[in-house]
Amino acid sequence: MLCPVAIDKGNSFFGVRVPDIPGCFSGGDNYQDAIESAGEDIKAHIELLVDDGEAVPEETSVEN
Repeated sequence: MLCPVAIDKGNSFFGVRVPDIPGCFSGGDNYQDAIESAGEDIKAHIELLVDDGEAVPEETSVEN
């Protein structure tokens, strides 16, 4: 699953939001760490949804 993300750059931190998966967000001290962390968090969040018997949201296009 490929999910579009929104990256927010702070003074010393990069935040990553995953609009397709409510409650899924991540971050890191630099861009690379933030993206890697987001990938791990997306996977973990989806695994929790499956374990709880909840529907996994469908991915949307970046334009949306």
